[in-house]
Amino acid sequence: MDNNKLSEVQREIFKLKDEKHWPIIPYDVANAIIAEVRAHNCKNSLELGGCVGCSALNFLSGMGDEGKLTTIEATPERAKILRENVIRAGVADKITVLEGDAKTLLPTLTGPFDCVFIDAMKREYLAYLLAIEPQLQSGCLILADNVQSHASKMQDFLEYMQNSPEYETHIKTLGGGLLLAVKI
Repeated sequence: MDNNKLSEVQREIFKLKDEKHWPIIPYDVANAIIAEVRAHNCKNSLELGGCVGCSALNFLSGMGDEGKLTTIEATPERAKILRENVIRAGVADKITVLEGDAKTLLPTLTGPFDCVFIDAMKREYLAYLLAIEPQLQSGCLILADNVQSHASKMQDFLEYMQNSPEYETHIKTLGGGLLLAVKI
């Protein structure tokens, strides 16, 4: 994996984000994701809400050469750009891009996954988690973006994560709020 190529594509995405109105995670959230993925030694991750690939490239930065990521993007235009960015970054062998509704695609995936990043339709966070939960083993890292800025849209998810004995959950006040949980 060529980290220079990866970084170059990430910089290009950040330069275009405002002009194109892409909802890209901020730098502090990106850095937290990279650090958490590295600390948990994640190697087979899943992303829900791939947008144009910035966070997917962050995941690979944290996972290193052995890392594999499956990312789901519902919007056809964004999925096309995401695929192009993955190819330009030279990591098409490490990132699988799926286009469509995550709730439909999740039951078709085979895990286990050691990390799940949720940054898609806010009202669907709990449905996404429940759909993929059978593919998660003990130690799996769950990351969810915008849990403070969009808390009213995901109350069921937040209550589930904070009250479930299956997860050890913390929220970092980065960006719109980043939930970090580990499956026990």
